Amino acid sequence: MPRHAVRRFLILLALALPLADLAAPPAAQAAPSEFIRRFHSDITVHADGSMDVRETIEVRSAGVSIRRGIYRDFPLKYQDRWGNRMVVGFKALGAKRDGHPEKFRTDSRQNGVRIYLGDPDKLLDPGDYTYELAYQTNRQIGFFADHDELYWNVTGTGWTFLIYEAAADVHLPSPVPTAVLRMEGYTGPQGSREQAIQSESPGPGRAVFRASRPLGAYEGLTIVLSFPKGVVKPPSRADKGRYFVQDNKPILGGLRRAWLVAAPPGLAPLVLDLTPEPVWLTDIEVSSQVALVNGRVVSGFTGRLRFACDAAPEVAAAVDRLVRLAPYSGVGAYTTRGFGTVRVESAPRRRDTG
Repeated sequence: MPRHAVRRFLILLALALPLADLAAPPAAQAAPSEFIRRFHSDITVHADGSMDVRETIEVRSAGVSIRRGIYRDFPLKYQDRWGNRMVVGFKALGAKRDGHPEKFRTDSRQNGVRIYLGDPDKLLDPGDYTYELAYQTNRQIGFFADHDELYWNVTGTGWTFLIYEAAADVHLPSPVPTAVLRMEGYTGPQGSREQAIQSESPGPGRAVFRASRPLGAYEGLTIVLSFPKGVVKPPSRADKGRYFVQDNKPILGGLRRAWLVAAPPGLAPLVLDLTPEPVWLTDIEVSSQVALVNGRVVSGFTGRLRFACDAAPEVAAAVDRLVRLAPYSGVGAYTTRGFGTVRVESAPRRRDTG
């Protein structure tokens, strides 16, 4: 997914199944005992950029590896095309098996979340099962100069067995004419540029994609839908500020801890969001940076963070004194190695307009 971080939002779906023997000619291969008969994703894009996704996964279980259910891995942490940290949102809404509610649970992973579908105390009989998983996510739309787009890995590339049919149906928030929709996609292992895919727009604001061949082990289906600007609202300046705080909690957490240690008694804690507090973050113009120090990757950022203080004069004076110490104290770890360099600039006062 080179053009936008969302393209690296690979959705890995694994059942820890035995690898099919794909080296033999198709005619010589034995029919797999466990497989996905059909993988269909119904994607609704909202005007605010959030998405509702409902996946229907029809599986054949032989009681070998699909014994109690399946699980889904959703990576959530990426870098955008400028190298900035990015954490996408994800919320599981529910699961079904054969049309009935199914138990599910989530576990945090280093790079995301894993969802287990199935009752851990019940074994499945061999046979065919249809799972449904519904979830919400955001920050999946790429915003470009002349168009916007959804670049979405439908199936993931973590399967260890065949997917006979893979397809996706995308619904945009408004009836965009079919003539201005651009559709393409890719099939195969991660990074493949193969385009064994069929696509069409059956009506305004809608696009349908399907793989034109079965997908083998560690192969997936990725779709690209481009549409005119204005269909999805881009993030506002305030949204970008909140996202920056969310994406850089490890960095800003260190700044917050330093503030709490050095702040004068009685001064309110530094608030790292864009809400109207006595001290708040008003503007962000930064990019994330990484460096290798003694074999360890160290994260940080360069750029400007603007803070404002709207409080009594004595409190504002205390904040000003604290800020003036910043160039001499550094921010974060590895300060002696050149990290944590800070320069304070006075921002112009805004005139009251009331």
